[in-house]
Order: sequence, then C-alpha cells, then structure tokens
Amino acid sequence: MQGSSHPDRKKRRRLKMALLILVLGVVYYAVIRLTPFRIPCVFYEVTGLLCPGCGVTRMMESLIRLDFAAAFGWNPVLFCLLPVWAVSYIVYLAARPGCLQQNGWLFRVIAYGSIVVLLIFGVVRNL
Repeated sequence: MQGSSHPDRKKRRRLKMALLILVLGVVYYAVIRLTPFRIPCVFYEVTGLLCPGCGVTRMMESLIRLDFAAAFGWNPVLFCLLPVWAVSYIVYLAARPGCLQQNGWLFRVIAYGSIVVLLIFGVVRNL
C-alpha cells in the first residue's frame, strides 16, 4: 500500500510545481501590465545580441490576448516549442509513459532537439 502512495505524492508535487509556475506567471503578467517593470535580458544587455528567449514576455502577452500572429512574430521558435513541451508534460503527468521518463527516447529527442533548435535560432536571428 505504501508503494502506491509514493507515486501519488510525486504526482501531487509535480502538479503543485506546475501550479506555482502558473501563479508566478500570472503575477508577473499583472506586474508588467500595471507597472513599467520587466525582467531585462542579461544576454542582450551585455552583448547587444538577441538570445533565443528574447521576446518571450511579449509573446506570452500576445498569447493571452489570443493574438497568435503577433505571438509568432515575437518568438516563432518558442511559439512552436511551447505546445510540444506542454503536451509532453501533460501526457507524462497523466500516463507516465516510459518514453517520456528522464531516460526515455522521446524525452531525449524533445530535450536535445529543443536545445539544438534554440541554439540554431539564437544564431540565425542575429545574422
């Protein structure tokens, strides 16, 4: 009996973490809508180059307004990767398939593929 409650605790902890991230996102959105404060991109401040994450705040604001064209314009790569990450995480939480475990083949494809795509995008967007 005790073994079956352990995965439930882990699942609840992951759901709490996802909820915390969502709450922090909502709070940050309220702050940027009500004040001039935004988290600056340190990479851009130091180098003058756009990092792969530049534009993500404006992209998320556009998504909240359901302005998908503008969201895509702010950061097209993250716009395309977010649904992949979200669906993968939801499937992982719901079914825990082996392919999405940390050493699973699909987890590795998504993780390493995302890193490669983001690095390429980071270079190409500054050419």
